[in-house]
This record gives sequence, C-alpha cells and structure tokens, in this order.
Amino acid sequence: MTKKWTRLSLVIGVVLLLPSACAIATDSLNGDDDAAVAFTPVVRLSMESLRAGAPVELIFRVPDSAQWKRIREDRRMGDNGYIVLAANRRNEKLVAFSTLNLELAVSGRRGPISLHPADGSPYGYSSDTRDVGVQFRPLPGDDIYVRLTARRPELLPPGELIIEPYWSGAAKDYLVGASLDSDMRPVVIRITQLAFVLLAVGITFYVVELLRGSKSASF
Repeated sequence: MTKKWTRLSLVIGVVLLLPSACAIATDSLNGDDDAAVAFTPVVRLSMESLRAGAPVELIFRVPDSAQWKRIREDRRMGDNGYIVLAANRRNEKLVAFSTLNLELAVSGRRGPISLHPADGSPYGYSSDTRDVGVQFRPLPGDDIYVRLTARRPELLPPGELIIEPYWSGAAKDYLVGASLDSDMRPVVIRITQLAFVLLAVGITFYVVELLRGSKSASF
C-alpha cells in the first residue's frame, strides 16, 4: 500500500509541475510590468505647442537596461524602433500624418537618423488611412534629438503629437497573454506548491521503504 502511494505522489507531483515549467520556458517577458514599460510613449506633445510656427526641439534617451533588452529581443514584440504619429486625444484616432505638413528631423550622437513611412497603426490606435506616421531606428542607449517645425501651423488639427516604441501587430497577442498570465499566476503558484508537497511526501515514503528494505536484508 505504501509503495502505491509513493508512486502516486511522485507521478501527480511531476504532472502538476509541468504547467508551471512550460510557462517559465515559453514566457521570457515579465507580464504586466514589461507591458507597461514597452507601451508607454516617450513624448506626448500638444499640437498647441506647434501653432506658433517656431521650431520645437525634444530630447530623450533610448533605454538600454536589462529589462528593455529582454523586451526588444522577445520575438512576439517585433521591435521596429520608434514611431512619430498624431492622434485625436478623445478616441486615439490617428490623423493622416502628411496632412500635418511638418518639418521633422531626428538625429543621434552619430548624426541624422533616417525616417521611413510606418507600415501600420500601432496597437491601441484606430486609423482610416495607411498614412499613420513615420518610424526610425535609433541605437539602444543613444541620445535622440527631435526637431519639429509646422510649415502651416494654422492648419494643425487638435490633438497630440506622440513618439513611442513601434512594435509589430503581434504585440496585441502579447498584451492579452500578459493579462492572462497575471490572472493565472496565483493559481500556478498554488499548483506548484502542491506539486512540491506531493513530491516531498513521495520521496519521504521512498526513502522509508529503502531503509526498511536494508534493515530486513541485514537480518
């Protein structure tokens, strides 16, 4: 009877450890903490700031921490550098970027950084056009200088100019997964604790049986 319970405890313990082991092996990001960092804009500038027609200069540093390295290297995020876009503040609907008629220059410590039309709307925004903004790829740790000038400031719409990390469309799946991971984490922890208890019980029974067997053999 004891051998039966020993085997049962060990088998159930191993089976219960599998879900948590798979979660650790497949999820390199740190759930909601990394999501909050990855999807936070680095610049939010009111269009009112450009209406005077004078150049506006912005400076920010591209993060290069261990956390950011982990985020960029995750295949689900699809690192595309940064995107410059304009959005209506009420519903985050994108404004056709070319209609803003902006003079935009971006540079780092090594000189000017090229700008390219963005491939699509970032997660969290809606758009009626493919003209959603421009993207650029700076180096991690670089200091970025952005210079903006409105050629026709009187025609600028209400809203904000935003600069933020530009992730692939698969980032939406990550956000959903991160939310589910956060909800399921307490359950996984409880299951893992139960698994270790069962394994400990099974191992204890197994050691007791070995000791009994050795004593019997000595007689």
